[in-house]
Amino acid sequence: MTDRRLSLQEFQERVLGAAPVDAPSTPQSAFESVVSVHDAEELDIPRVPPMRNDHGRVIAFLILVGFIGGALQVLCTWLIDMLLRLRGTAMNQTNADVAFVLWTLYTLAFLNSAVLWTRLAPSAAGSGIAQMKTVLTGIDPTLYLPGYFSPRALVAKIGGLVLANGAGLQIGSEGAFVHIMAIIAHMLLQVRHFAPLQDRLSVRLQLLAASAAVAVSSAFGSPIGGVLFSIEVTATYYLISNYLKAFVSAVAAAMMAVWTNELLAHGDGMLDVIARNAALAPATPKSLWEVPLAMVLGALMGVMGAIALSATQWLAHRRQLWASSELASTRLFLRWGDPMLVALLTATATFFVTRQGLLVSLPDLLSEAPVEAPWALVLSGAIPLVLLPLSITLKFPTGVWLPTFVGGAAFGRLFGAAVSALFPSLPLDTRGFALVGAAALTGASTRTVSAAVIALEITGSLRHVLPVLSGVLVSIGTASLSGQPSMYDILVEANDLPYLPLMEFHRHQTVADILRDQVVYVSASTSVLRVLLALNRLPNHEIPVVASEGNRKLLGVVSKDDLMDLVRRFYARHGLNSCERDWGDEAGDDKASLWSTRFTARTTPTLDHIYTTLHRRPSSSTSLRGDGLYPVHPAMLMNDDKMTELLSRDWSPSKKALLQEVVALGSDYMIRPLAMTLSAETTLEDVHMLFTMLRMDHCYVTDVGQLRGVITTRSLIKAAAR
Repeated sequence: MTDRRLSLQEFQERVLGAAPVDAPSTPQSAFESVVSVHDAEELDIPRVPPMRNDHGRVIAFLILVGFIGGALQVLCTWLIDMLLRLRGTAMNQTNADVAFVLWTLYTLAFLNSAVLWTRLAPSAAGSGIAQMKTVLTGIDPTLYLPGYFSPRALVAKIGGLVLANGAGLQIGSEGAFVHIMAIIAHMLLQVRHFAPLQDRLSVRLQLLAASAAVAVSSAFGSPIGGVLFSIEVTATYYLISNYLKAFVSAVAAAMMAVWTNELLAHGDGMLDVIARNAALAPATPKSLWEVPLAMVLGALMGVMGAIALSATQWLAHRRQLWASSELASTRLFLRWGDPMLVALLTATATFFVTRQGLLVSLPDLLSEAPVEAPWALVLSGAIPLVLLPLSITLKFPTGVWLPTFVGGAAFGRLFGAAVSALFPSLPLDTRGFALVGAAALTGASTRTVSAAVIALEITGSLRHVLPVLSGVLVSIGTASLSGQPSMYDILVEANDLPYLPLMEFHRHQTVADILRDQVVYVSASTSVLRVLLALNRLPNHEIPVVASEGNRKLLGVVSKDDLMDLVRRFYARHGLNSCERDWGDEAGDDKASLWSTRFTARTTPTLDHIYTTLHRRPSSSTSLRGDGLYPVHPAMLMNDDKMTELLSRDWSPSKKALLQEVVALGSDYMIRPLAMTLSAETTLEDVHMLFTMLRMDHCYVTDVGQLRGVITTRSLIKAAAR
């Protein structure tokens, strides 16, 4: 009889006909005779323990970070105001020459103090946002940004920020404060109560992103703008689940800043004066020309922003060349001479305009206060824009927002005055143009629409929503036409940071070009000794499992807990002891663990960091950025004979023989299939997209199921550099 494929209708009739007559024709009973259906109780499905509910812990963490950020921002602002008032006493001198000398010496002294203080931790130099952008891509900061989260960096960042701003330099504080809050969030995650929150990288990164929102919210009293800023500046791909976390911290920070100001009776700060002036300003009728004129102003601010970005990029490149110069005199000039020249130029420019009363403050620019001399607006806008590119890449904590905000407000006010003079019949609000200019220039420099939201939150002026948003969007578009990256991306390039979204690869580059064939793995049937070697090489990480030593078909990965349980049972069954020391968890007085005791189970470096260490050349030194992973040379770690000799120094002959016994990773130990592997022919452009979107730091490579090797973020970065 010839087999014939049944049609769908014939198959259904045959199945339904097989069912008992008195049985209800339900989907389950109809198909039971053809397909075996088991009850859930009959299946041997391992019970998964319920996930720990950390919602309360997360909320407490977010509120605590917000409160600390708000109070710390008020303290730093108060200290900076005190130093600026001290500088202002130089103007009390009747002799202009004496006043200029005092003013200049003050600026030089505090700038040098900022440089010296920042040298306590080199990672404290600069904005900090560029580094934060890089951290939030998922890279291992212990490898690429050593010291970025250290308490030493926190002290250096706060002291350098206060001293540099107190010197009167044309820099902001938001970038430095993002770094400060990131360190505080990292330190809180080391506290026993909050430590479980960093078990998962995604949650840890969400909490760090929320700390960035705290920084901006407390600096400007702008919780909505703070959250949007953290999304635009620090996020490559934003998780909606982080949205609420960022708002909780941002609101807590803004509340704490207000309460701290009231409790300390500091009086009205700059933001309070701006908000009060905006509330007292007389309402002007809306004009149909407001939005078109705001767009024209936005285009002008976009051109100015592009010029400032070009100057910043050129200076950053020159300073990179000076830093790598072989001449000691050039490096000495970069360290001390360059900052002193910037300080001298800043002191000279700010002294004469302040002495002549030509420097208009930001509250006055955003109010209806009349400005007698147009030159005052020109100078008030030009000085921050000229001095910002000179200052932003120096080796002390800096920021971008305040200089661009003041400069944009001055030019916006000047634009409004010019339009009013040319068209006196138009009912225009010059204060509104100052607000548009401030937000537009800041948005053009940072490529952030949140500049508009923060400007509106600062003034509380919802009347100008449409002009401000229109001006910011046009300014960003105009600045983007120049081809210049944002200010923060320029700082990423200036610091040679491994920021994956900015990297490019040739179309012909594939995984095979960067593949590392030395991989730590165990086979499905292996000796206990090889399990110990794998646990020492990849502590606290899942380990790949292959079919056998001769057949490297990748079966999946097994957790370190399962392997430790296997070793523990084997040791108990044969009366052996010190299993924790043998797999590298404890270091005795007479025998160092193969894994450095510097790292606890919760701060273990990533596989990218580990494989970067294991793949070092035999001729290289043991020193490595973020070193201290292993007390022996990495080249020795991948040598089975030498590793076995090191581990077995204190073992008896009988123990050595027992550990050669073969054990099977059977049903007792779950081998979890890998969600993704790569082929050697996969292009690096595709790998780059995967690593960026999924925040991966490594991926195993297979060929027809056979394990060929591994690629890491480090190898991807090197391929982009070439």
